Amino acid sequence: MHVAAKITLGLGGVITLLGVIFTVSGYADLDNLEDIDIEDVSVWNGEEGTYDFVNKDTLIYVRDNVRCDSFTFSMTNDSGEYPYENDECTKDGSKPAEYLDDPEGWYHVGSVNTTGEYVIEASSEVYLVTGSAIFGEILTEAGGGVLTALGGIFLVCCGILFLILGGIFALFLGTEDTSVGLVAGPGGFTTSSIPTTSINTPDKPPTTPISDTESSYWETD
Repeated sequence: MHVAAKITLGLGGVITLLGVIFTVSGYADLDNLEDIDIEDVSVWNGEEGTYDFVNKDTLIYVRDNVRCDSFTFSMTNDSGEYPYENDECTKDGSKPAEYLDDPEGWYHVGSVNTTGEYVIEASSEVYLVTGSAIFGEILTEAGGGVLTALGGIFLVCCGILFLILGGIFALFLGTEDTSVGLVAGPGGFTTSSIPTTSINTPDKPPTTPISDTESSYWETD
């Protein structure tokens, strides 16, 4: 196989492998979009206290060891109690009906959308997370995953092109030329595909004919 074909096929294989790794990594990041650290993005947490809401959709999260049907949450201010209701629970009441969409280790039990300072009371520790924070985390994770996956797909395409090009080289370039040059004489040059391990046999020394006079001399001496 020609050296150009070997190099092209080798590059194609390496690039394709890298592309597959990047693509798998990107899709893995997309699968982990639900792995959001609620503690890091929460704006308030506790069982009771006050919080000043700023007219943003605020999600309420609890640990996944809290039963949905026994959890209670209330918010009050000078105007009275906020009309909060928990999200629907599963049939056995152990978890929210949409728990499969929640980050691992957490349950989203409800949400509020209001403005102003409220006194909060809950049966278990709650974590308040703004909807924009959740969206930002998802966008960041999704953006990185999508870019990684697209980069991997691009590398796979490039690798396949290199493999095709290497196959074409292998078919049409043939084997590498190993012929050596031999000097034919003054002003001449020729090539021959002889093995590189040839043995040079020295030529016999030229013999000079003996004249008749010299022959007679040796015979009469």
